[in-house]
Amino acid sequence: MKAIDVLRALLLLCAEVSVLPAMCMFFVLYQVAFLIRCLKRLLHSDEPKAAMKLITRCRSINENFKPLPEDRDLALEAAEACHNDELVSFLR
Repeated sequence: MKAIDVLRALLLLCAEVSVLPAMCMFFVLYQVAFLIRCLKRLLHSDEPKAAMKLITRCRSINENFKPLPEDRDLALEAAEACHNDELVSFLR
């Protein structure tokens, strides 16, 4: 399963969860941690296009989303390799 498919499934599941706000918050935080791990794996495995898709999808949900500080150089390289000028300027 591709990371973008996992993200889509998690977002759909999160949208359906409407009980107990504390559990929802835990679930969202768990999702964010999972997405960051997926992004880290993609950036470190020479899959710049897949990493850019994941970052773009996350930014469509939260425009302030950024990779972890230790992964930003790799994300910047991936954005440059994919000729994503908007993301390059955002990550600088």
